[in-house]
Amino acid sequence: MTQTALVVGASGIVGSAITQLLLENDWQVAALSRSPSARPGVTPVAADLQNPESVSAALADLKPTHVFITTWSRQATEAENIRVNAVRPGFIFTDFHALSGDPFRVSKLEGALPMGRGGTAEEVAEAILWLLSDNASYATGTFIDLAGGR
Repeated sequence: MTQTALVVGASGIVGSAITQLLLENDWQVAALSRSPSARPGVTPVAADLQNPESVSAALADLKPTHVFITTWSRQATEAENIRVNAVRPGFIFTDFHALSGDPFRVSKLEGALPMGRGGTAEEVAEAILWLLSDNASYATGTFIDLAGGR
């Protein structure tokens, strides 16, 4: 099976480096950014992540096997006071696994997870809700791993 990556934030330093490494390892790469530039071997995808319609339209025909999200981290000199955080769900019961051809993937792996079970989409949503709440007002540049301890 051909490995196909969607690199979100591909025009940045980290996104550019990931794109290059994937190409060197024979991946097909689609690179999403607001203003993608032409790059040999890369399918440019133009979308503004702040505009859901533009993202939906840009991704309509893509079928990546992997998605890499490169992040921008707050800088002390920025005045916007925007918190930037991410949730990295791992072994979560969703229909997504059926796309890979194994709808029971999470169930098969439960025994290898320290928590002994897969997670739910609701648990992922709760983590996101916490990050959006005032209870997380000091959290920025944070990654929450929801992978059952793995």
